[in-house]
Amino acid sequence: MLSRAVFERLEMGWSPEQVAGRLAHDHGRKVISYETIYRFIYAEIARTKDYRWRHYLPRGKSKRGRRARKRSSSATFIEGRVSLAERPPAVNDRSAPGHWEADLMMFAKYGQAILTVHERQSRLLLAIRLASKAAQLVAHHLGQLFDALPQRLRQTVTFDNGTEFARHRMLHKLQVDTFFCDPYSPWQKGGIENAIGRMRRFLPRKTDLATLKSSRFSALIANYNTTPRKCLDFSTPAEVFSKALHFECESTSPRPRGRLPRNVYAFAFAAAFALAASFSRSGVLLLEADAKRLERVTASAAAALSFSMIFAITALLARSNDSRCSMMYFCDSRSLVI
Repeated sequence: MLSRAVFERLEMGWSPEQVAGRLAHDHGRKVISYETIYRFIYAEIARTKDYRWRHYLPRGKSKRGRRARKRSSSATFIEGRVSLAERPPAVNDRSAPGHWEADLMMFAKYGQAILTVHERQSRLLLAIRLASKAAQLVAHHLGQLFDALPQRLRQTVTFDNGTEFARHRMLHKLQVDTFFCDPYSPWQKGGIENAIGRMRRFLPRKTDLATLKSSRFSALIANYNTTPRKCLDFSTPAEVFSKALHFECESTSPRPRGRLPRNVYAFAFAAAFALAASFSRSGVLLLEADAKRLERVTASAAAALSFSMIFAITALLARSNDSRCSMMYFCDSRSLVI
């Protein structure tokens, strides 16, 4: 039934436009207009005076918040800052993977923040909860992320002028070029701003991260990455990024044989924790490791390295001798066999 299909997707957090677009994508024809979905929801609010209907909409806000007054920019405190104007023009058209945007998602409780990283071509979102927003800690986590990626998938990253990114030069050791938006111009990294705005629907500013379970956090990121996007012709970020991974898999020459570092498997588990949910729904086959290298990693290792997304799998793929692709098997809530 059409109404059931529409509301099931709205309850998953899809926007009316994503629902209408994906139905058309799956059926090969236009099934329903997103404007029809919007009009129905607004009509129900007016008819019943039940404002819970607004939660079916992407942002669900009844009015805009106040805008903060501009203060002096912190750009002058960032050593080695390179303006966005010097970023290669080819980055702007999103035609190639490996160009990222990063920002912190802040919350009302002091000291709570989520580090979010957004890939410009696929719109893939990676996220990790931070113990603090100290620049050294932020740079450390970003370094772990980009070190696990092949060079082709870690070319540039763009920040705003927050002092939490002051240690950006640590990424230069990995040959990652860093760029900064102009002061008071967050729209220049609109991809990550849009991603954070979408996540606010499920993680409003009043959320207490201390009470947010890791499984729930991973599920939210997985849901974002398996939601179809109009800008991707209603494919999902997970589907688009998996193609980049597959290309890297096919094009990477075999490495010398030998046991992979144990920390690669630990990273792979942390990533797969979310990927298992993501790709089981989208039906995308991912990666394979050599059958001789089967390894069991406990959830405690994943908790210690709680990046809950894709990047570590790429490291496993890039360093593997076997350049074929197959399936990862998620065994249960405690362990993963790769």
